[in-house]
Amino acid sequence: MSFILNNCMAISIVFTVILFVSIVCNKRIVALVISFVTMLFGSFLLLYAFAKISGFDALDIQIKGLMIIGEGLLLLVVTSVFISVQEAKRKRCKVKEKLAAKGGDEMAIGVALTVLVVGLMFASGLSRGKTAKRKYIVWGTTIILIIAPFFSWVVSVLYAISQEEGFAGVALMMLLFPFFFLVGLVTILIGVFKKESTNKSI
Repeated sequence: MSFILNNCMAISIVFTVILFVSIVCNKRIVALVISFVTMLFGSFLLLYAFAKISGFDALDIQIKGLMIIGEGLLLLVVTSVFISVQEAKRKRCKVKEKLAAKGGDEMAIGVALTVLVVGLMFASGLSRGKTAKRKYIVWGTTIILIIAPFFSWVVSVLYAISQEEGFAGVALMMLLFPFFFLVGLVTILIGVFKKESTNKSI
């Protein structure tokens, strides 16, 4: 763990390099995953610093965690622009290719909705009967890991299909994902700083 904490910025730079390599190789799924992983890595550092470290060392890791989260958001924007360019190119494809792509989108939407429902059920089970502090942390984590990426993606894809404009979906996701991510982060922080109470629940 000390290796990760001491080299967290170098690790984030490696993520950035991998993302740009994936963009050069036209691997948009890999680029999207790397941007999400970068934000999750920054969130992990932030939460670990709050929970396990104290003093100036904690402040240092918290600042680095916030910087890496910001880096992940920037990488998400870059990836979104990359995807929008690819979507513009796809408009010049044949009708059969568009129909095949739409079928693939429907399958991906089904998988995303399944993950979303299962994640919400799992979070509900974990938080049932627990203290308010535990509920805030569980639901904040669920918002970051499940709702932010999957719900934002599903809504954006459906909007892009309805508008027949890939860029519109990318723009919507650029708004929805950071919003839900920040909501989840704030929820987790409320739980972290909330005093234990066995008599209160949310």
